[in-house]
Amino acid sequence: MAEQVRQRTGQQGASGNFFTNFVEGSGREGALRELLNRHAQAAGEPTAESGRWLEDELAPRGRGSEACWREVYCRGSRYFLGTTIDLEETYDWG
Repeated sequence: MAEQVRQRTGQQGASGNFFTNFVEGSGREGALRELLNRHAQAAGEPTAESGRWLEDELAPRGRGSEACWREVYCRGSRYFLGTTIDLEETYDWG
């Protein structure tokens, strides 16, 4: 996720900043274009910061393997949904 944020905010790769690219493709000119550019820059900064937070703060606390095992997921889904579901059937349906 942090890598996607870096790519979309122009910190990595050649695609540039998603927000400023969006404004460039809008076809707007003049004062509206300037306003949109300011807001695009303002949106890019906290987005980039969230990517840095994901990488620097959250990722080191995560697991190196799967988020949870099947039995843990079954219990969690039963608690969340209030019923037991067939996980294979649900996966096939989705």
